[in-house]
Amino acid sequence: MWKEYTVEAASNRKDLIRIVRKMMSKGWQPVGGVAVDIHGEDDRVLQAMVRNQEN
Repeated sequence: MWKEYTVEAASNRKDLIRIVRKMMSKGWQPVGGVAVDIHGEDDRVLQAMVRNQEN
């Protein structure tokens, strides 16, 4: 069972990769695939993340 859950978002793929890598270095793990939230000029890419321990 995961103790923590969050969703990270960015305006583009490159920024999401940077965010996810930073989160992974802090013990977070990506869960599932990347989601895309389409809202005209405010499109976002999202990634669910989980970890077992609070750090």
